[in-house]
Amino acid sequence: MSSRRSNVKGILLRSARILVLVLLALVITTLNRDFATMSNLLNILRWGSAATILAAGLTLVAITGGIDLSVGSVLSLSACVAAYLMTQTAIGWPLAVAGALAASACVGVVNGILVTFAGLPPFVATYGMLWVAAGLAGLLMRGSVYYGFPKGFLFLGAGHLLGVPLPVFLMGILVVVLTFLLQKTTYGRELYVIGSNIRAARLAGIKIDKARIIAYCISSICAGMAGLLYIARLNAADSATGELMLRPAIAAVTVGGTSLLGGLGSVTGTVTGSFIMTVVLAGMNILNISSFLQPTVTGGILIGTVIADVAMRRRETMEEDVFSLFQNLAGKGSVESKKGG
Repeated sequence: MSSRRSNVKGILLRSARILVLVLLALVITTLNRDFATMSNLLNILRWGSAATILAAGLTLVAITGGIDLSVGSVLSLSACVAAYLMTQTAIGWPLAVAGALAASACVGVVNGILVTFAGLPPFVATYGMLWVAAGLAGLLMRGSVYYGFPKGFLFLGAGHLLGVPLPVFLMGILVVVLTFLLQKTTYGRELYVIGSNIRAARLAGIKIDKARIIAYCISSICAGMAGLLYIARLNAADSATGELMLRPAIAAVTVGGTSLLGGLGSVTGTVTGSFIMTVVLAGMNILNISSFLQPTVTGGILIGTVIADVAMRRRETMEEDVFSLFQNLAGKGSVESKKGG
């Protein structure tokens, strides 16, 4: 009975964020029926896909106990590199995409080296690279806006497959790959151990530096992919493309249940967190809430979600402790009873 109750509670806890997402959508639809139209929902999915890809990569770094503040600038850098190569050179768009992702990966490797070998705190290292990547993007563009990309590239951001925006499929593939990486591979389990107890990870022989550099590299590549999807949708790019993307990405990771202290989290949780943030932003726009008030509302939802999550986890831990205590006492009583018998 207790086991069944515990299972039901576990399912409810895992589904809590999905229930919040559904509840938010119902409330907004009640206030404005235009929110639930098929075209609007597909638009939310399309815009949410790029933001989710960005946040999914950041999740891996957060699980190790780190933070990557450079993802917004990496998004801009990737967009600018691809736009420059497609419009100012004669190379094809697939090579431009490869060049943009390579530039993103380089930033990730530098982030990882600064954190591991140079020993800089992740906040300091990635904040510095935020400025470096933003500067490189600005230097490449020199105040220009590049537009008019090849049709094959535009299909990545604006195309459809079976009536569903192509970015949704790309996001789905990435989420499956990253979830498999975290849940089914030795590398994924090593990231959790590093985030939970770095001393234990070292004693277990885990190559901590290598694992963290790879995590930062994956985070930057995901940011680069998000940048490509953005400009493929807009058919234009400038050096400010990713300026506003950092805060929603961190919010999506946090709302999705990943601890910024490390050792806890999942990519699927981040997907839910990302779409909660996307629905909130889309809902505020459709309800004509002032753009000056929107950051305040978003921050309030973020703080409220984290408080509720921490409270639920604390209560769950307390109940487990009490249950273990009773189990120990029962076991001790049984042993003493046998001795007495």
